[in-house]
Amino acid sequence: MIDYKKLRIPKEYCKLRDCVDIDKLYWHALSENPNAIGLLEQNPEKIDWKYLSKNPNGIELLTKNRDKIDWYNLSLNPNAIKLLRYNIKKINWELLSKNPNAVGLLKKYKKKIYWDYLSMNPNAIDLLEQNMDKIDWDYLSMNPNAIRILEKNLDKINWFHLSSNPNAIRILENNLDNIRWDQLSSNPNAIKIIENNLDKINWRNLSSNPNAIKILEKNLDKIDDISLFINPNCDIILKKILDDGVLDIATKFFEINNMKIYFLSQNPNAIEILEKFREYVVTCQKIKWTDLLFNHFETFMLEQNQSKICWYNISHNPAIFTYDYEKIKKEKEQLNKELIEYIFHPSRVILH
Repeated sequence: MIDYKKLRIPKEYCKLRDCVDIDKLYWHALSENPNAIGLLEQNPEKIDWKYLSKNPNGIELLTKNRDKIDWYNLSLNPNAIKLLRYNIKKINWELLSKNPNAVGLLKKYKKKIYWDYLSMNPNAIDLLEQNMDKIDWDYLSMNPNAIRILEKNLDKINWFHLSSNPNAIRILENNLDNIRWDQLSSNPNAIKIIENNLDKINWRNLSSNPNAIKILEKNLDKIDDISLFINPNCDIILKKILDDGVLDIATKFFEINNMKIYFLSQNPNAIEILEKFREYVVTCQKIKWTDLLFNHFETFMLEQNQSKICWYNISHNPAIFTYDYEKIKKEKEQLNKELIEYIFHPSRVILH
């Protein structure tokens, strides 16, 4: 699973990457992008408030513009609990029941809870244990924190959903006959089970599994080349293909089409992958037509082929922003200057 929190940058040090054309971005998608807050503050007339209401980093901006809030979407925003607590009548209780940070508020308004959605809520386990008769077992089977309840109620489990639950490995290992292998193939914590059952694997789903790289490296011919491009670790496989230098496999992976670009546009590591790929191509000696391969990827972000980029997906992607290192450098230089002036001020210098 992609941890988008790791991609978040403090707004004061955040800037759009030079290779991203701001005029091609979708502002309603940007309004949901956690790294776009500084850019949105500079362009308030372009904000889509419906989408910003979902943005966990948009609370300060929303608080200053309460008349523009979409309360339906805000009800699902994990950082909006304080705003919601003071606007109880505007809450959408169906979505709030999913909100992982809203359990305290939900306990005060139990009659308004949607128990099917609460069954998905990872922070609602104690509340669910106190109301077992209200649990939706299909949704609970997806809940990563519900394992202790599920272990005591094996007859109620939805095995399709449980097979993709990253914390359910112990239950799955003890119930191999109930596993749904299509779902398990994308489960990042199920690698040991997968390694012992390669004949049952859905290779398309496995190709997007970030923890399946070692298996994929040994089975290049089985990889789904399109699904691979959404895998955050796909650069490892691309390097392996280049290093092996098998022409027909390389052709399959490096002939870029719109579907691959669509998936790569969603990949949080897309730009890093492209940068690594540049290094691989420069050092690769086994494939003679590396210039052609490089050009396919290079044009992904450059002017001559930007019409193929899925700009809607790119607009959502936090990785289109990077640190403003120039600003950080200037602030550091100013801080150093002020610190030196303070330390060596005549009033602080002891003369011997």
